[in-house]
Amino acid sequence: FGDPGDDLRVNRLWRLLSGALRHPRAVQNRAEWWNLWKRVAGGLAAGQQQSLNQRLSPMLLRRGKSKGPKPGPQELREMWQAVGACERLPASVRADLGAALVAEAERGRATEQELWALARLGARVPMTGPLNCVVARDTAAKWAERLLAVEWPRAEAYAFALGQIARVTGDRERDLDPALRARVAERLAATPDGARAARLVREVVQLEARERARLFDEALPPGLQLA
Repeated sequence: FGDPGDDLRVNRLWRLLSGALRHPRAVQNRAEWWNLWKRVAGGLAAGQQQSLNQRLSPMLLRRGKSKGPKPGPQELREMWQAVGACERLPASVRADLGAALVAEAERGRATEQELWALARLGARVPMTGPLNCVVARDTAAKWAERLLAVEWPRAEAYAFALGQIARVTGDRERDLDPALRARVAERLAATPDGARAARLVREVVQLEARERARLFDEALPPGLQLA
């Protein structure tokens, strides 16, 4: 997204979503398919992101019947990342998806990829989406409280998710209560290399290049940059 002709390229790619994979029984093939949609999610229109979510949410939230082979753990992780990167989904939809991941995190079962998806779903500062799609501060505050109340079997991944959910922006409509952010910062500071994460919760600061790369889940290719 951001380059002339991107809309045309994305729309050409979008037509492939309704087709069938050449080797649908290959687990890695299916996982890479959803990894593709994670990578291009920032260029999808709101309607396209909603359509993608409607295809994936029955499997992610275990509601209704899904089409095709039952996804395995690796494919499900990639599916979560694909919807996590869809920042034009309505805030209520993102809250519904995030709630399922918070429940898994409370049980200690959330994987690093799922915690990454939670970080994107609950982020106070979207990477590509509009502010009206940011999950409500009250919802984010409840998620933060629930994450603070449990042990973190994957400390760095939990800290990353909680740091994005509680990151301070200077906007009172999005920022969590200062007392809650102080508790979050204290917990983050106690993790390995947690001083930077704690600062993001205490102060309004810009992300560094490595932090932006983490939120995209990979470094941008040479010649591309976020503006």
